[in-house]
Amino acid sequence: MNASERIPPLLASYIALPCPGSLGLVTSTVSTTANWVLLRYLYAALGGHAQSTGAAEGSEAGDGVDLGRLEQQGRFAFVDGLNNLFTASLVAVQRPNPSSALSSRTTTSSRSALPVRGPAPSRTPPTRQPLPVTRTPPPQLKPLGDTPQQATSTPTLTSPTLASIQDTITHAIASLTTKNVLLILDTPSLLLHTTNPPITTPQLTSFLLTLRANPRVHSIITAIPADTPFLAPAEDVAVAHLHNNGQNSGSGSGFEPLARDNAAFMVSLAHMAKWVLSCRMLGTGWAEDVSGVVRVTRGGCADEDDEEYRGDEVKEGEWLYHVSGDASVKVWGRGESGR
Repeated sequence: MNASERIPPLLASYIALPCPGSLGLVTSTVSTTANWVLLRYLYAALGGHAQSTGAAEGSEAGDGVDLGRLEQQGRFAFVDGLNNLFTASLVAVQRPNPSSALSSRTTTSSRSALPVRGPAPSRTPPTRQPLPVTRTPPPQLKPLGDTPQQATSTPTLTSPTLASIQDTITHAIASLTTKNVLLILDTPSLLLHTTNPPITTPQLTSFLLTLRANPRVHSIITAIPADTPFLAPAEDVAVAHLHNNGQNSGSGSGFEPLARDNAAFMVSLAHMAKWVLSCRMLGTGWAEDVSGVVRVTRGGCADEDDEEYRGDEVKEGEWLYHVSGDASVKVWGRGESGR
């Protein structure tokens, strides 16, 4: 399976490597995940780039991208952002106080003490001779192959603070051997209301700008959820702005802080992005042969330099797509056949 079969031809111009210093936004919903888009960004940056330079061989050229091999070569790094992100805070909350535990134990024992009725009869257990124990050292296994491969440790986020996250990501970028790094952030909006004290929208936006200013970072792709509850505050502000003849009097004050902050963060990213690629369901509901609708629109920073960098004309568009059980994706226009 070659690159044209892995990346749908209609989306090849949009999933190609963005221009330097750019930010791309990918939105999705609960029913229409955008994981297949992020996987094709990975293939375009790793497999597709290696194939175009003639450096691809073996599985990279024909059977897919071997992420484990690329990680050992220093061309790919994955930062685990969920397994241990809140472990330290949970341990601090669940760890009991030794002094309080000792005082409660003493009070309980004093209240539940039974009166002494006399010495208990002594019982001597029968003596048994211990059996001799013979320990044999375990056999040493030799690694397969001529040269043993060193196991690479996965960088893990251990604190939800922006300083700790930035430090972990920066170390992961520094460990790569490539000069131009495509940074993909999956749902950074999770940090808005899962930290104490909570991270604000301007702080999270400034965090992304700091990562983009890294000289090793070529461009950033950010994926965030765009379900209706997250978009309602932004739509409320837009409608109020339209009905008041351009005077922006709507602030989304009738919504929960989670919805307001997510909407503000999404609007900020849309203004910073060159392109916005969104996945959503059909307006008529679920269909067996259609997974959803993918739409590409220009962001607030879209300009002609992006088209000159890609080498072709890139236009806005909307298509239907279907994700098969083998992870292959077909994209076609409305009125066309997807088979």
